[in-house]
Amino acid sequence: MLSKKLKILAATVVAVIVLTPIAVSLFRSKVVLVGGQVVTLVTRAPAFVDDPDALGSWVSVGFTQTIEEFVPERTILTENPYVPGVEFRADGKTSGPWLWSKGTLWHPWDRTLATYTIQTIKGVPFLFVEWTSPELYGRPRFNVLKKGEFSTPHRTVAVTTEAPAFVDDPDMIGSWTSVDYVQTIEEFVPGKKAFSGDLFLKELQVKPDGRTSGPWRWSKGIVWRPGDQVRGKYTVKTMNNTQFLFMEWINGDVTNRGKAPWFYVMTKN
Repeated sequence: MLSKKLKILAATVVAVIVLTPIAVSLFRSKVVLVGGQVVTLVTRAPAFVDDPDALGSWVSVGFTQTIEEFVPERTILTENPYVPGVEFRADGKTSGPWLWSKGTLWHPWDRTLATYTIQTIKGVPFLFVEWTSPELYGRPRFNVLKKGEFSTPHRTVAVTTEAPAFVDDPDMIGSWTSVDYVQTIEEFVPGKKAFSGDLFLKELQVKPDGRTSGPWRWSKGIVWRPGDQVRGKYTVKTMNNTQFLFMEWINGDVTNRGKAPWFYVMTKN
């Protein structure tokens, strides 16, 4: 009997050892982006640990490649920062999409976990937030903020907590591959790529029931992303006997800075 129990125990230990890496992989995976940047995707927010020094409103003052080279009086913004400011709230939430715990900021849409550090320089506390996003190529930079009130710009996109009522659109259904990224639909020229960089959104499968292979739900003329509850638009045009899908790309420039969305251009496979 003892031998049988030992065998069961040994089998259990082996199962735990074998399955643990599999379980961990469900929560973390690494993605290498253009420029060699490695981003670890995290599917869950860390357990909340309080940090009284972080509580309150912070306003962006600039960017720096490293914390050590930051000099407040030499930091000059040529335009509004990507994130104009953020408020850390006592329940682990923020004024933006992030959830925070001591030393970390977790982004539920991108599934990225960034670190933050607070340092007092010449009597002024500064918050250094590692800017890690699938849309940022190259090595990580830091968004630098200091204590102060910030104003939220006017949003140019609709925010809604519910998916739109589904209305079919046969032209939308199918498999699409990205070919360009343009500021306006009129800017696009078939066969001539306007965007010089790598296209972050490679492809999209649009399903007949209103779902997609990405985070979006769709209805005729509308794409809705439940994570940030923003609603964008799409249009399908035929140009040179080819169908093109133009989908508004709702990113931080739109939600945080009030800019008009650009368009991903795709062709049907």
